[in-house]
Amino acid sequence: MRQVRYDPQQVSFARLCDLFWERLGDSRYLPNQVGNDRGTQYRHGVYWHTPQQKETAEASMKALQKEGATIATEILGAEKFWDAEDYHMQYLQKGGQDAKKTATETIRCYG
Repeated sequence: MRQVRYDPQQVSFARLCDLFWERLGDSRYLPNQVGNDRGTQYRHGVYWHTPQQKETAEASMKALQKEGATIATEILGAEKFWDAEDYHMQYLQKGGQDAKKTATETIRCYG
């Protein structure tokens, strides 16, 4: 999990939600899965800190909802946050690569 810190003078929470959904893609419909990676460690969510963030996140998800397909992404209040283990931090910069066969960038990721 990655906690995002941002300056609301530079970017809105709504824009961050838009980018989140764009990067998550169709994985939003898959519980505990992102791409081919499966398990509870791949659960995706938006964890809000204020009632305004909650409202924005829920509205952004509702705008994407398709009939017959349920979005599995959770939207919950932020609680205690734990950083990932050091070997997971900056994974792509440490040489980690994605599984996208068509990727040609030196550092590749789904987003």
